[in-house]
Amino acid sequence: MIPSSDQLETFQERLITVDKSLAKSKSAELTNQAMITELKNVSKEWLRLSEALRSADVATAATMIIDTAFKDIFQSTNTRARCSAYRSKLKPVLDVFTNDIIVPVIRFEGTPAQVTARQLLSEFVSKVTADEQGYLEEAARCLGVKSNRAALIMLWAAARARFHRAVEKIGFTAYNAAIDATLAKKGNPYNKVAKQAISSLPELQRSKEFDLLVVGMGLWNYDLQVFGELEGLLTIRNNAAHPGMLKPSALDVQQFASKISTYVFTHIPM
Repeated sequence: MIPSSDQLETFQERLITVDKSLAKSKSAELTNQAMITELKNVSKEWLRLSEALRSADVATAATMIIDTAFKDIFQSTNTRARCSAYRSKLKPVLDVFTNDIIVPVIRFEGTPAQVTARQLLSEFVSKVTADEQGYLEEAARCLGVKSNRAALIMLWAAARARFHRAVEKIGFTAYNAAIDATLAKKGNPYNKVAKQAISSLPELQRSKEFDLLVVGMGLWNYDLQVFGELEGLLTIRNNAAHPGMLKPSALDVQQFASKISTYVFTHIPM
């Protein structure tokens, strides 16, 4: 995800603190190891931040200039250098950081696509694991750049990760027993489930997602109506992943996310 304006302001405050500390020693050689380490850390952190900014095409020209300054600072930490020399390298960064980095990010955050992306993530607060959050953040990034089909695919990836985690938690023996119990039932959708024995996560990952949704009714006690909603979401995901005329809007993605939140992350245990 692109760094927020709040994150960038916090980073700027670190730079100001470093600059003030360096100013106290004037032109003396920097020998304070803690300060050298901090200079290395802010240099590395900036290079990570700038990569995210450039990926979103925000403040590209300024990031390139600041990149050069921090690369120079980082290299200087491996040699003997005066505090005043470090300050001279930091000065062009501090001179432009507010107007050329923070302000453009604030404007970017206010665009409708970015507001929608943040709203998408807010659907899942406190409901997901770190792995699932990673898929959701990818979905939000896709939505933020109006790649709506890709956003749908990543949202379903988060949902599928929850199903797989839940199966691993109960064990494959219990899952196979649930398959057998499902096959013993008559009618649709039970008669569409393939007879199989799953003994590992890779095997589960290769199995039909439809089967997992059907078997899930017996494992997690959701009914046919919820199954119908989940099957509909899977169909949308499949349509988004194949060539065709589907053109989902941002609202379509938001509604998909809301249903994923309700029917997967509420019914399927973490």
